[in-house]
Amino acid sequence: MAAAAAPRIPAAGPRTTAAVIAPASVIRLATFTLLAAFAGSAWGTNLLAPSGAGRAVLMALIAAALGAVLLALGAVARAPLRHGAAVAATLLALAFVLEACGVGARLLVPTAWGDLASGISQGIGSLPSANVPYDGADEWVRIAILAGVGGLVLLAAGLAFWPRAARARPTASAVALGVLYGVPAVERNFAHPWLSGAAFALLLTAFLWGERLEREQAWITASLVAVALAAGLLLGPRVDGAQPLLDPQHLADPLAAHGDVFTWNHQYGPLTWPRDGREVLRVKAQTAAYWKAVNLVEFDGVRWRGQAVIDPRARDTEFARGEPQWHQTITVIVRDLRSFEYVAAGTAEQITGTRKLHVRSSPGTFVTGRSPLVPGDSYRVRVYTPRPSAEQLATAGTHYPDDFTSDDLAMALPASVGGPRVRNPFNGRFSARYSMEITFPVFGQHVPALAQTPTNKVTRRGSRLLRASAYAREYALAQRLATASSTPYDFVRRVEREVRRNARYSETPPLTKIPLDTFLFGNRIGYCQQFSGAMALLLRMGGVPARVASGFAPGSYDHTRKEYVVRDLDAHSWVEAYFPGYGWIPFDPTPSIAPARSQAGSDTPSAATGDQRDKGGVGDRGKNTHAAKAGGDSLLKLPLIGLALLLLGLTFVRLERRSRRAVLPVAPELAELVLALRRSGRMPANEITLARLETVLGGSEEAQAYLRAVREHRFGDPGAPAPTRAQRRALRRVLGAGLGPLGRLRGWWALPPRVLHSTQWPTSTTSSATGGAFWSRATSMRQRSR
Repeated sequence: MAAAAAPRIPAAGPRTTAAVIAPASVIRLATFTLLAAFAGSAWGTNLLAPSGAGRAVLMALIAAALGAVLLALGAVARAPLRHGAAVAATLLALAFVLEACGVGARLLVPTAWGDLASGISQGIGSLPSANVPYDGADEWVRIAILAGVGGLVLLAAGLAFWPRAARARPTASAVALGVLYGVPAVERNFAHPWLSGAAFALLLTAFLWGERLEREQAWITASLVAVALAAGLLLGPRVDGAQPLLDPQHLADPLAAHGDVFTWNHQYGPLTWPRDGREVLRVKAQTAAYWKAVNLVEFDGVRWRGQAVIDPRARDTEFARGEPQWHQTITVIVRDLRSFEYVAAGTAEQITGTRKLHVRSSPGTFVTGRSPLVPGDSYRVRVYTPRPSAEQLATAGTHYPDDFTSDDLAMALPASVGGPRVRNPFNGRFSARYSMEITFPVFGQHVPALAQTPTNKVTRRGSRLLRASAYAREYALAQRLATASSTPYDFVRRVEREVRRNARYSETPPLTKIPLDTFLFGNRIGYCQQFSGAMALLLRMGGVPARVASGFAPGSYDHTRKEYVVRDLDAHSWVEAYFPGYGWIPFDPTPSIAPARSQAGSDTPSAATGDQRDKGGVGDRGKNTHAAKAGGDSLLKLPLIGLALLLLGLTFVRLERRSRRAVLPVAPELAELVLALRRSGRMPANEITLARLETVLGGSEEAQAYLRAVREHRFGDPGAPAPTRAQRRALRRVLGAGLGPLGRLRGWWALPPRVLHSTQWPTSTTSSATGGAFWSRATSMRQRSR
């Protein structure tokens, strides 16, 4: 019978140091190191750019060092001490592996494990949509990819070298190392795939069978391996078809999250879509800012929209008085968001760190091509985010560049809001499709507004047309505030206070024909779209270039990872006003009572002024809707998990019962013992008797009492009582001893506890699946036992 690690088993006695450093173990450790380093370098080279092969080889060496320690621990006689030391060595190796992955030491302390788990979870969640070799800006994706190397090599080292009673075969370890090599082989086309595969096959063969070969068999084995490799190199290219048998990219598509879809044009209707607090972005930046997606430059007479025709090559701002610290490079990591717009801040100057197409859609903003940004994408943006003081803005003056006053001081006046009926420029007929465009004079210029027809005919009757339209009250209010203001900055602040005055925040305002007029002079109810839209319109009417910006508020700051966490609740609209020499400065008129999560952290008056911000602006939702961190469908997940565990338990019981059925008949009193020995890997030879088994198996007195009870019932008194619960537990401990960290579970599997214990022996014929001839001849067994 194979030796067990029970106290009385001779084979489980103290091991000598010579046994630990036997040549077979050295061969296994050497081949493991070469195989892990080769497979790890393939992973790091083909899945990361720049290559992570160096870090991968380092992790392979750490795993090899762990393997050497585990081999040395085989000389420790006491099983608890041996396994405890092995676990400690594994945890230490895991810490070194995480450090090799790029995780800072500050995240390895217990107080930071939550942030470490969150970061790795973020990286893993972004993997399905990440392109390889990955060269994006999200460091957690790189860490997650490298962690795959560390996890596989540590698992392989544990499977190959864990100290146990019986010598383990490296088959399971080879499977882990095969995955380590197979993933990059499937994802990428190697430069020399056939030679690389041949090298891997050679190393794998040496790892699996190198320690088992006798010296005289080595040349025969080498010849067979050489023939197999030569055949593979000849036949492999010929059977490699154009279409893959298994397309991993197709399998990965269902795993990719579609994310939320945002539409930024103003609607002014009630917010009816759900918002559950999921992460949509993570932004690394030196200073907080509003994370902008689009500029809403055009006011069509009813609502603010993105400008239809615009020259993307035009400049968005000027940097005459810009401070160096106002330029920064931010890193944006897309979480649960699907967008064709690149989310940046202030004026986006340049985008790097992404393979996605990035083109200017308008001055200061970028969009992708046909392929949108999806969860897992990341990029870097060079942005200009000015933060001048109130004194600087008050003295900025009104010397606006000529190319900043045409579009940003205009509005459309269609017939639907009381504007004049305009002729169709193609047939000369009056048509409601065409609007008169009103352009306002710069602040401080007391001249009438201009009116321009679709045929480019310009007159100075713009002010008169406005006074006869539905926006007469807005125009009069803007003129009154501008007259009372000493500077454009003074005017901006007066407009901001006026928009907030007596206004009430609500996400369910009634939708009216002229929403901004109703908001300013009617119900005074609205959310961020009403507040920002009304303020931008009044600023233009008073001669200050203004526009609406849409995107996200800064979000909450993660001090451990030093990045801003932006959620769907942070979707927002605000106002940007232009100041000569500084550029576009954000102002947020939405009141502080809005149920928002964050604000722009800045002590300058030109930054966000409320404590909390409304986050309206979410449009169509993606099909993939996750729950909030602490709510949503998490309540539904609990019963599903419970149902899955129940099904798993029923499956376990079913398999356990089926495993008791025999190919060969075995006496009822022997069936449980035979099954337990087989499951624990301790099946003896036919020459072992029950009396001899007591001596060989050993263990405590109660464990031997179990065997005596079986022997007495079989060869002595048929009415003898069945083994007690205590005797079964003792034998279970003996069966699980020396079987590694999962030995206790294997002991339970070998001899599962009975829910309803019976003191009677079974009377029906039971059997063992692979009992063979073990004790099948009762007569000879009885004679040998006597």
